[in-house]
Amino acid sequence: MDTDESDVGGEVTAAEAFEALRREVALMRLGVEALAGERRAQPDYTETLGQLAADMATSSAAMGRLAERGALSLTPEDVAREIRIAQGHARREATEMMQEAVRHLSGAAREIGRWVEQARTADLQNRRLLQVGVVALLLGGVIGWVLRAAF
Repeated sequence: MDTDESDVGGEVTAAEAFEALRREVALMRLGVEALAGERRAQPDYTETLGQLAADMATSSAAMGRLAERGALSLTPEDVAREIRIAQGHARREATEMMQEAVRHLSGAAREIGRWVEQARTADLQNRRLLQVGVVALLLGGVIGWVLRAAF
């Protein structure tokens, strides 16, 4: 403890000792309050840390599901084989679709061919009717002339 110059013969009285103790306790209390103030001034990361922990748990679960699927354990040869299998399926589906399209187009072509044939037949029938009409008209005229000349 500090000694005061007002001491006589270096002896500290009880009142001076208590005053020095009071100052020291007051100084310590100010220091403790300053520490508490600094503690309150620091941000609280509890919520952020909780969110990080939740995110890490979600990521860990997702990684576990990926590991269970086995996609991470595939070798390049396995991937190539799977691609070839998928290509085969796609090729078969495309071939079936093309065959179906060809069948539809062939059916449509046959139908159009029938329509064209019917149109040709109808056109031929119309020409034949016109020819028969002209022949009947001429024949009627000749018969009429012959009958008029005969009677």
